[in-house]
Amino acid sequence: MNFSIIIPNFNGQKFLADCLPSLITSIKLLLKNHKFEIILVDNNSTDNSTQIFKEKLANFDYKIIQNNKNFGFSPAINQGIKISKYDWLVLLNNDLIVSPDWFTKIIAQIKLNK
Repeated sequence: MNFSIIIPNFNGQKFLADCLPSLITSIKLLLKNHKFEIILVDNNSTDNSTQIFKEKLANFDYKIIQNNKNFGFSPAINQGIKISKYDWLVLLNNDLIVSPDWFTKIIAQIKLNK
């Protein structure tokens, strides 16, 4: 299973600073058997959010959509879905901190319900 993780963002630098390390920890446990891409859809942030994203994910497959205005949550999600390359989509708020076994649990649940 391969996953596209879509994170909409507007001035969420402080949230991304906590969210991304937790996400990376969860992903690292599964990199041998699964592929991940992380898509940030930035709604014209003015707080350096995209730079934090680039720094934290320098060693990962990521994309950034940089909007010139705040289109809102739903349009940002739709933009991310349009450029995603994997069949499994994860929609993640930028203020979420995930546990290390978060993705492991998601994959187990998917396999259970197949």
